[in-house]
Amino acid sequence: MNQKQLKAQLKSKKVENFYIFCGDDYFIKDLYAKRIAKTKGAQIRKVVITDEAELRQIMAKALSKPLFQAKPLLLYGVVSTDLPKNLSITPPTHNILILDLERCKEEKENTVIFKPPKASEIASFIKNAASRNNKTITDEAVRLLSRSFEGKNTSYLKNTVDELLLLTYNKKQIEKEDAEKCLTLTANFDIKDIIDMVKTKDFVGIVEKIGQILSQIPPSLFVHIFSGEITKIIASCYCSQDCLRQTFKVFYPTPYTQLCKDIGENALKRLIKALYEIDKTLKSSSDEFSETMIKARLLLWMQGL
Repeated sequence: MNQKQLKAQLKSKKVENFYIFCGDDYFIKDLYAKRIAKTKGAQIRKVVITDEAELRQIMAKALSKPLFQAKPLLLYGVVSTDLPKNLSITPPTHNILILDLERCKEEKENTVIFKPPKASEIASFIKNAASRNNKTITDEAVRLLSRSFEGKNTSYLKNTVDELLLLTYNKKQIEKEDAEKCLTLTANFDIKDIIDMVKTKDFVGIVEKIGQILSQIPPSLFVHIFSGEITKIIASCYCSQDCLRQTFKVFYPTPYTQLCKDIGENALKRLIKALYEIDKTLKSSSDEFSETMIKARLLLWMQGL
């Protein structure tokens, strides 16, 4: 089965209760899981499956129905191990079970193969994203972005479009030049320099680095990118390396795991909270004071390490 066939099932509301999602595009798989849950009126519960025992446990849970459970439960299992050969899976009748694999060695019944989107699908996604944010985007900008992401993972496209919207937060129309600038910035902008300075408590260095970055991108975009990296570090406090690779696309997990140990889980959570507060304040303040506020909040947080 492919995405088109699954989409047809969703459109006709004839959705199955069991699927195996196969592919490395976690964003599009997550999107379809949410659509299935909405169609079935189900609540999603995502779990990470690292071995056969956990796999069988989640399969058993999918088959059960607690006495007072009215709504179905969609159990979304991110599988970081190979499925056992000759594994027999009984589809649930009340709940929904989705097993999410990056690679499928063999296709079973109800396996959905997710492939990178076509240029036309990418263009449609970009235009819809702009429209939802009350913006228009020129055809030249759409073509540039479509060419840049054709054949690539949708999650990268989603992140870049989010960053483009932040980069053009004060504009009604996104031009080709905006797309070019965003692609250049996201290719050259490395947040890890700041994280290294946080680890070593380099107060002077971090102030200078933030100043350099904010001279190139809006404060809201900096907070967006920085928060994303901190989220990955926090995830490394809990997730296995396979989980980090598959769910968060952290292909070299060791540095993130080490940062979790160096900075500490509680300190990282305080930082995410501080970034959330900064983001809220940015929405109601002028750019004139944004840089000072970001530096002050980060330095204040670093002093508590």
